[in-house]
Amino acid sequence: RPGTEHYALRGLLSVKYLFAYADGQAFTDDLGYTQMPGFTYYDTQNGFDVYLNDAYIPMGFTYEYCMRRSDFDTISERRRQIVLLKTLVVEDADFDTVSQVLEPLHDISALYYNNETYLDLCAERRRESCSTFEADGGGFTASIELEYDNYVFFSVPAEDGWSAQVDGQDAEIIPVNVGFMAVRVPAGSHTITFSYRTPGL
Repeated sequence: RPGTEHYALRGLLSVKYLFAYADGQAFTDDLGYTQMPGFTYYDTQNGFDVYLNDAYIPMGFTYEYCMRRSDFDTISERRRQIVLLKTLVVEDADFDTVSQVLEPLHDISALYYNNETYLDLCAERRRESCSTFEADGGGFTASIELEYDNYVFFSVPAEDGWSAQVDGQDAEIIPVNVGFMAVRVPAGSHTITFSYRTPGL
């Protein structure tokens, strides 16, 4: 579970609720502000204070920009979490393919790291995200409507054994964002299905 200083990772990972021990360290200060932007107190249940992420990004969302993994690795660790909400980080071997769809982001010097930047980026990612997401014992299914061809990112760890389909047609899974998955989806309304089968079975 990332520390509160890494709050941008919770946006990337589509975290909707946070649970904190009600009798533990307070998650809010004396004025009622939480330690992370976007989270507000929701309820106390079964010994936990429950906080709702008002900046929640649904599972399965798109980007406008892409970046090479080798360039991403040169960025300071403190800034990486906010960059992951701005641009899809692609392994170098896949960059030429992905950059035919997404605009390469070469200069991140103007991308400041603050609460307002984070909330703005969450809103950008929400604009084109999956309207449904349902997980089951064998994977998950999501639906999305796109204005243009794009790559849809899912914060599900990339492992051998995953396969994907878009509207029943096999689709290539691209490893992105340092260990997660994306799949190319054409413009229009589509159903995306990821299935997992243990390798070797």
